[in-house]
Amino acid sequence: MKLTVNGKEVECLAGTTVAALIKERKLNAACIVVEYNHTILKQNEWEGVVLNQHDTLEIVAFVGGG
Repeated sequence: MKLTVNGKEVECLAGTTVAALIKERKLNAACIVVEYNHTILKQNEWEGVVLNQHDTLEIVAFVGGG
């Protein structure tokens, strides 16, 4: 199935959760925020959100610096 992640079309398997996508992409869950179809998700919601065809995700990472 196809969905959009940070403006790019990506393929994933049917039944994939937000948590599984984060793990698959090897992202540090402690340092990111996920917007799912224009709604910010809390980290404890990721496991329960099953992705569907044409969903949109924006994944933003926090970066330190000075």
